[in-house]
Amino acid sequence: MKAEKLSENLFFYKNTCNVYIIKDGKKALLIDCGDGSILNILSSLDVEKIEMVFFTHHHRDQCQGAHKLATHGCKIHVPEYELSLFSDSEAFWSNRHIYDNYNTRSTINTVTRNIHVTSILEDYKEYFWRGYRFKVLPTPGHTLGSIALIVEIDGEKCIFCGDMMREGGKLQNLYDLQPSYGGWEGVDQLYSSIVTIQRENPDLICPSHGDVIDNPNKSLDTLKINLHDWYQWCKEGVLTVLDKENYPFDSPHFPSDFTPCILTDHLIAFPNACCTFYAIIADSGKAFFIDYGAAGWSHFWSHLTFRESWETQRFMEHSIVELKNKFGLNKIEVVMPTHYHDDHVHGIPHLVEHYNTEVWCIDKIADVLEHPENYALMCLFNKPIQVNRRLSHGEVFNWRGFEFKVWHYPGQTEYHQLCMLKIDGKKILFTGDSLFTGGINGKCMASPLIFRNYHRFESHMECAEILVTLEPDLIAPGHGPVFHVTKDDLMTFKYRSQKLQVFFNRLLPESEKWAGIDPFWVRFIPYQLKVKVGESFNIEVHIRNFKDKTVSAGVRLELPMFWISEPMNQHIKLNPNGETWTTFKISVPEEWNGPSRLAIVADIILDDVPIGQVAEAIIHINRKCSY
Repeated sequence: MKAEKLSENLFFYKNTCNVYIIKDGKKALLIDCGDGSILNILSSLDVEKIEMVFFTHHHRDQCQGAHKLATHGCKIHVPEYELSLFSDSEAFWSNRHIYDNYNTRSTINTVTRNIHVTSILEDYKEYFWRGYRFKVLPTPGHTLGSIALIVEIDGEKCIFCGDMMREGGKLQNLYDLQPSYGGWEGVDQLYSSIVTIQRENPDLICPSHGDVIDNPNKSLDTLKINLHDWYQWCKEGVLTVLDKENYPFDSPHFPSDFTPCILTDHLIAFPNACCTFYAIIADSGKAFFIDYGAAGWSHFWSHLTFRESWETQRFMEHSIVELKNKFGLNKIEVVMPTHYHDDHVHGIPHLVEHYNTEVWCIDKIADVLEHPENYALMCLFNKPIQVNRRLSHGEVFNWRGFEFKVWHYPGQTEYHQLCMLKIDGKKILFTGDSLFTGGINGKCMASPLIFRNYHRFESHMECAEILVTLEPDLIAPGHGPVFHVTKDDLMTFKYRSQKLQVFFNRLLPESEKWAGIDPFWVRFIPYQLKVKVGESFNIEVHIRNFKDKTVSAGVRLELPMFWISEPMNQHIKLNPNGETWTTFKISVPEEWNGPSRLAIVADIILDDVPIGQVAEAIIHINRKCSY
């Protein structure tokens, strides 16, 4: 692939990201470097040497070729607030939390090997190269440490903005604007970054993906409008699930108070636990639990906010004594998790081991429970949970005279179910974390939108289509008290879900829209492996093709030095609108003395277009780790 000439001394090379080449005679400076293949076309640019590269942010598609450039004497300059993600990336992978993880930042897109950094680029400072003056502006949003670089080239004021935006007021993806779990701080930060760029009144904006923007003000104004409307939509659904006005009984909130809420003669809720869990107790004293998590928020939250790198959550039994004493519970026969999240399943291994309880759930959830090591999802529980009975979408079953019906219900996460229970003349709908009431007006029906839980384009609409066909007497959510819902409420939720798809279309480029909301469109299975030096192991790379046609894919693994992959490269055909995978056999050398925990990555090419190191897997070497 050749570089495109933008002006006399500015060139544009489409690679894993857009690589910009600024020339001074036969010497050049790069803005980002992609996979480093720019070195192969220097002669066509009449360039003898790349003297330095300025990086806009740390993502692998921007800098995976930095090692190649460094071996050719190129100086590496990186944003100040992302220095460690370049120079100490191996420590990042050695210590990154995988289980009990609520950090949705895009630091997961960090390179796997340390990059030798020459210097940092500090906010608002100026840097000079051969007569060019570069000014650094902070532009958080896509990452917390992203920068933009302003420089005049051939009489035009150019801004290299990284992944801040694409042409037409669109974005590269939406999930990187969610740095905290369920939060949208990135949207607010990005809006401020746009205002900062507009004040510079550029002639040309050069983004990391998509086309060069030669009408900056129009694209910036469009993006501001899109972000404003998107932010308002998000705010409408901000959840206040512990709203006291809706609380169904008078007792006060104490995290350690397990006062039950009697919903019907046989259904008891415990809203004060970390997740609201429910106990159906038959006349015989046998019980069916829906979810069973941590004892309270203090037990759960301290492990997230203040924990050490080696910690995982610790369980304390709760509520069972109260059920025995007040409701005659004598055996917990079944527990059914609404979804895989740690705060909803934390107590299930305890029930299995100490009460001989069976685990039932819809088949879509079962593999995440049984094999959490296969996934890179948020909120994973660190212990496998064996499922005794797999239920299918739409299945009706009876337990001790009570009728249940379950559906796959991919709202907050793909791995979620909905359950309708007919009990004591009422229809109770257990929605887990995929339907709440709250929002800025306290009445908005909403489902959380957290992309790194795995969200598809259609997820919320699939939920809405099921909901509007049901007429429950009560909604029993995964947090907070039960509440009543009307047909109008459910239709409003459907409208919000339709509007969400409109925003996806407004904010993301048509050709890459689905990948812009799915951070797992390329993934390793398993995500984590434990191996010994001298061993070989197999690992799969799965790729989702969102197009209506077959796509040719090239897959190459980036491995530590002296590790061997068989084969070295794979070439596969991706089926339309489906998932295709291929297997690699990897050998760890006997003499390996590197890190005991590290990441490997898959480098992807689609129809001869380099995409970059999209997905990673974690390898644990020769010892049991806490993670």
